[in-house]
Amino acid sequence: MNPVADSITDPPLAMVTGGAGGIGRAVVRRLGEAGHRVISTDFQFREAWSAPGARGSSMLAEVHVDVTERESVSQLVSNVVASHGRLDVLVNCAGVYGIGTFETLTEAEWHRVINVNLTGTFLCMQAVWPHMVRQQSGCVVCIGSGAAYNGGQLVGPSYSASKAGVHALVKWAAKNGAPHGIRVNGVAPGVVDTPLIEGQPYTTSNIPLGRLARPDEVADVINFLASTAASYMTGAIVDVNGGSYMRA
Repeated sequence: MNPVADSITDPPLAMVTGGAGGIGRAVVRRLGEAGHRVISTDFQFREAWSAPGARGSSMLAEVHVDVTERESVSQLVSNVVASHGRLDVLVNCAGVYGIGTFETLTEAEWHRVINVNLTGTFLCMQAVWPHMVRQQSGCVVCIGSGAAYNGGQLVGPSYSASKAGVHALVKWAAKNGAPHGIRVNGVAPGVVDTPLIEGQPYTTSNIPLGRLARPDEVADVINFLASTAASYMTGAIVDVNGGSYMRA
């Protein structure tokens, strides 16, 4: 028995990848406000691990992780579970932007985008899976994209393909996680006002609401999916796009 393991009655423990980014940072803040204890992870953070509780009651740690490296992800998850005894929520926000066309996109750039957006999501889910199965509970939320449906407004083939793969991964994991009490859902934002789109020639003319999404608006939906209010939702991809793409 782990002497430092948290009680089942303690606030839920959430891990957010890409926590230094626009959407990820908003998710970390929103989950903390909702009562989660949050471990924020990102490639940009310097520390490999820090003592639980080092940053206050809701923000437990900011941890460096490379989601494309299996060992980096596995070690982080092992540290989290060893320190806290459980892991209740995983939010996969880590992602990179990909542009270009078939004429300009290099194979190296294709692999870079696929490795972060799709393989990174897979590795994080794979690492937390046995712990959530052991708990017979858990919640995973993945960031997809409207580009998975319509090719996107600004992005290239690598980004659209990677996010379509995330959507498919959500559905597979939801079906296979349900018998273990694990819910898996996705969020498909449209164009979000984050540093990723700086310098890109976007337009709001095709968005009925007439503006870009704010990161906190995406974070609110993720917080809902991670909450007990969404206890009967799994395998869903929730659109947050201002009406720019409406599915039948």
